[in-house]
Amino acid sequence: PHYGLEPPPGFTLRCTERSRKLAYLETNATVLGPFRTGNLAAVHREFSQHIASDGSLDLTSYRAALAALGVVDDDLIQRTFALFDIRKRNAVDYVEVICALDVILNGVNSSIACVDCFRIVDPTGCGYVLRQALIELREAREEKGGMNFLMIKTLLEIINRRREEEHNQLFGKKKKKKPKNAKQGAKIVGKGRIPPTPSSSRAGVRGLLQRKKADAAGAFFEPRAHLSFEEFCEELTSQPALVQSFLARILCTIEAVYLRNKAAVVGGAAAPVVSSAAAQPPPPSPSATGRSVVSSSRPTST
Repeated sequence: PHYGLEPPPGFTLRCTERSRKLAYLETNATVLGPFRTGNLAAVHREFSQHIASDGSLDLTSYRAALAALGVVDDDLIQRTFALFDIRKRNAVDYVEVICALDVILNGVNSSIACVDCFRIVDPTGCGYVLRQALIELREAREEKGGMNFLMIKTLLEIINRRREEEHNQLFGKKKKKKPKNAKQGAKIVGKGRIPPTPSSSRAGVRGLLQRKKADAAGAFFEPRAHLSFEEFCEELTSQPALVQSFLARILCTIEAVYLRNKAAVVGGAAAPVVSSAAAQPPPPSPSATGRSVVSSSRPTST
């Protein structure tokens, strides 16, 4: 009892379970520690709230964790749960789940997951995620071709961030506006003004020359309107929000790779077969961006 009040039912049991869970995470810090950062940080954070004290997940906890991450396909949830439940004890080991995601996203064959995810957001096969197409889907409040609202939001944020980075690299960061009552090259001191000094005049000349150079460069500057395949792969290996938005597709890729490798082993193949979706995406067409582009090499699966 605390201050003469009885604790609510199950309070002591929940505290004990939480202590055991923290002890489990601390014991397995070597394996699970790296997932606190990186592209699987959001997945690890959500699953850590649903695992039991021994690091296992039953179907209910597994479904709740994936639902919180945006995976709502119950058939996919049950299939992948059965896939991870190797010992057939109606529970999966969380370490096996997060390591499987790490292998397919950050392992040698990471291009398999990149291609599978990229095909969703590049339905035309032009080799780019087009910003205008994402904006139209967002404004129409429409999910099309397996693309959900979280994918649209995350990809638009990434493209806009890269647009701003390119603009700042070319023109510099935007400076804060001066007060309306302050003239250029003069400092306000009470009611009077201090005339500009030679040093401030030189700074003004340098600023004018920089603005002229920026204006000249701006004549050839076109704001980013797409995200290439290589840039998409780079973001998928570093952005937790992007992994979360494509988590359902990534689980489908894990399932496909496992089934094909299992079929290859049963059939006596010399080497495991990877997902057929790992074929290279088609090269970008000039009409995708309204200007000529050079198709760069695509990563191949091994």
